[in-house]
Amino acid sequence: VQLLQAAYGTDEVPEKHRQNAHYDLLIFSYCLTMVEYNEPLMLAAKAHLKPSGMVAVVDFDSTRLSWFRRWMMFNHVTMNGAILPFLQSHFTPIVVKKKSPYFGVWSYFIFRGQPK
Repeated sequence: VQLLQAAYGTDEVPEKHRQNAHYDLLIFSYCLTMVEYNEPLMLAAKAHLKPSGMVAVVDFDSTRLSWFRRWMMFNHVTMNGAILPFLQSHFTPIVVKKKSPYFGVWSYFIFRGQPK
């Protein structure tokens, strides 16, 4: 097992890992909601996975409370519920779970899938 921790999509990834990158697993943990252009990032992940590879994502999903949505935006987190449907349309889902902690103030999701 070789573990590479790096800022994905930047020059911080060593050259040997950028050439013909075909990973078994890419993990995104509470970061996609903080990236303004997350769809190209998710498509790059799809392109970098082996056909049998997996993407694993846990992230915020949405909130029904406008004040909480504004608070999260102040903290650079977009909670519009768009990431999970995008993942489901570009990856074959293996695990999809949505949970609503704190009496339903917000929801988050867990997703694991393979490239379609």
